[in-house]
Amino acid sequence: MFFCLTAVGQYEVGDVGPAGGWIFYVDSLDEFDWDYLEASSTRHSATQWGGLPDDFADQSISIGAGQVNTSRMLFNRMINGSVTGNQPAATLVALTKVQNGIAGWFLPSASELFEFWSVFQDSLSTMYNLGPSTNTQCYTSSYQYWDFVNGSPLHYRMSLETGEFGTVWDYTGSTTSVSVLPIRQVYAEETPIPIACGQGTIWDEVSQTCIVANPSDSNFDGCVQLNDLLDLLSAYGDCAAEESPWQCGDPLEYQGYDYETVQIGEQCWFAENLRSENYDNGDAIPSNLGDSEWQNTTSGAVAVYGEDEGCFNNSPDIDACDPAQSLEEYGRLYNWHAVDDARGLCPSGWHVPTDGEWTLMTDELGGESIAGGEMKATYGWYNGGNGTNSSGFSGLPGDSRSDIGSGLAGFNGFWWSSSPDGSSAWYRSMSTLYESIYRDNLNRFYGFSVRCVRDAE
Repeated sequence: MFFCLTAVGQYEVGDVGPAGGWIFYVDSLDEFDWDYLEASSTRHSATQWGGLPDDFADQSISIGAGQVNTSRMLFNRMINGSVTGNQPAATLVALTKVQNGIAGWFLPSASELFEFWSVFQDSLSTMYNLGPSTNTQCYTSSYQYWDFVNGSPLHYRMSLETGEFGTVWDYTGSTTSVSVLPIRQVYAEETPIPIACGQGTIWDEVSQTCIVANPSDSNFDGCVQLNDLLDLLSAYGDCAAEESPWQCGDPLEYQGYDYETVQIGEQCWFAENLRSENYDNGDAIPSNLGDSEWQNTTSGAVAVYGEDEGCFNNSPDIDACDPAQSLEEYGRLYNWHAVDDARGLCPSGWHVPTDGEWTLMTDELGGESIAGGEMKATYGWYNGGNGTNSSGFSGLPGDSRSDIGSGLAGFNGFWWSSSPDGSSAWYRSMSTLYESIYRDNLNRFYGFSVRCVRDAE
């Protein structure tokens, strides 16, 4: 892929940043891999805090800590519990923010929030139209810690009018109302256009998709040249050519779709997620279930990320809350009852991998601690959490479907195994935060992605 690179140039404190916000910190001592901090020019009022009691672990108040704090809180939320209440948590408000087409925002650390106030304290009332001091003008930092005296978690928040910090007791994490001022890291040179089209394609404002710049450009190098004609001539007559025997690495047609395949060790895997709406025998898999139906059914069910309410999009490449784009990128999500159905999800000669077959594959790639980096695709993961895809697995973060709807596409990917564990079943997951692959079990009603592996000969 190619990107339109825009040199940001040199900024000073007080300048307008590339996203239209305000530069409030310059890394003049070159302590970080980024160069500036930019604060959003818009604020979000009366947002539920939504922290969990274990979000305080390994957090810091320092400059440069906000992004890590925020990411850890979100990861803890996906592992330990779902967003509660009727409003989105403050972490999600920051992480899903897009301003002037630019993403990558997060909650500031306590020091980052105070630094912003120190720079702009005399003009904040005009900048944010601040009224009388109320609870909704208390802006949250990403710092939460454990009060051992009272036995409860507290989080730091600050008044933008006075610069004073306060703490609030927040055990349930769902009811405390705060305001959010997202910030982002700015590099000396960066790509401010968040949606990057592939080589030979351009962004179409009308359809909001990437389209071929010139239909005659067969190799998508941006030009129509002799090579394009040679490509056409070399393919002439291929329809009548004798087919070679199928081997792993060739596409495999199943229910009208050609799946890419890849050899990993002695196993042959689908190199993309299953997307079929039917079992192998042609029977339709139930779909379009509401949240309650999805949780309570004991039959197979299938969904597409984004087709339900409460969707969150963290993909840097697509609008994952658009089911059409999500289906194209991630395939479909299946509950484990569909995985276990005797009619089969995979084509004849293939099956959903067992827990042991997953382990065999990750061992081939060096073990769970590093296999995720080799299995993640080189694109599509939030905030640059892409992998090398040296395995060819091409894992993408299609996240999940549960009793509260869709999860966080762009941030996590989940894949079922066919192995039960009591009332649960084993699965694998990868996160944008880590190079490892995670093995655990969960309730069978969750909707995860599915890969197929070829039967042993």
